[in-house]
Amino acid sequence: MQPHPDLDLLTSRGFEGFVPISQLHRGGCQDVPDVPGVYVVVRTEDGPPTFLKRSHAPAWRGEDPTRPVDELEARWVEGARVLFIAAAPGSGVRHRLLQRIKRYLRHGHGASVGHWDGRFLWQLSGTSRVEMAWRPCAEGEDARALADETMRAFETLHGARPFANASPGGAEVTGDED
Repeated sequence: MQPHPDLDLLTSRGFEGFVPISQLHRGGCQDVPDVPGVYVVVRTEDGPPTFLKRSHAPAWRGEDPTRPVDELEARWVEGARVLFIAAAPGSGVRHRLLQRIKRYLRHGHGASVGHWDGRFLWQLSGTSRVEMAWRPCAEGEDARALADETMRAFETLHGARPFANASPGGAEVTGDED
């Protein structure tokens, strides 16, 4: 990838991986550590996005993730590469990086699993080309605090939250959908 302020932000904070989601999904996320941490979705290309009329993700608890294209266009953060920031706080096996990323990818590939946060990504054309990166927490480090710091740094750069972060406030704390 070309140098970009979002990528500088992530690499300076210790994010690693930067693996295409199609590769992660096919490989069962074997390179993702099974620890608490923060994960992000990163777009690898510049230019305006193209949105699908229907989301790849299925309904969850009776709610359809598909949004009107004009709503998605209004959410788009021009010039940003980071599309989603989330914490995997690690209070159980399903709340660590490995399982949260697996569930996120399974949801985007049509499985009705508990990962509603970040759902706007699955209506973006070309999601097989976006990448995921993660930052494992050091001993005693809080994933929620790390995600919030990353979110604040993104907001300082762009004046808005990432495209797929729906909830107001800090970064998404995933795992509460179960």
